[in-house]
Amino acid sequence: MNLSKNITLEELLHDQDSILSITPQQEFCMRVLANELLQPIRDKFGVIQITSGLRTNKTIQRLIKEGYPASKSSDHVAWSSDNPYGTGAVDITLPKFSKINVVFEWIIVNLKGRFKQIILYPDKNMIHVANAWENIFKSPNPQSKINEILTKGSEGFYPYPYKIN
Repeated sequence: MNLSKNITLEELLHDQDSILSITPQQEFCMRVLANELLQPIRDKFGVIQITSGLRTNKTIQRLIKEGYPASKSSDHVAWSSDNPYGTGAVDITLPKFSKINVVFEWIIVNLKGRFKQIILYPDKNMIHVANAWENIFKSPNPQSKINEILTKGSEGFYPYPYKIN
């Protein structure tokens, strides 16, 4: 099922080798993510690979056990009983585009206001991006971060810009 011009729901539902089930609320979050963030990136840069989309709490626990910095309140666990404030998030890479920081900066400039959080993982050639609260819940949330821009470095997360070697 297409969520946007050429982003499919299936791209956002892979969890290892299985396809996750999805609620109507989560589908809404994924549709907003596809149209507001992913489709503009794909239109500009071509092929993008979604390495992680919707997650379950079981997925989060597995990632933490494997040593990844997965958050128990992750936006990947979109609008569900497990995370009623999750907006939807994805991790992407651009296999044919080696300068991921150029893509990252393009998103910051051109999609500002559409994301709640964006994180550059330069060592993994990956970007994490989450829907803005207002795009999902249609009301302001004073406790919600908006346009939080970070870089993952060797010692943790740093506000961007951060010097990347």
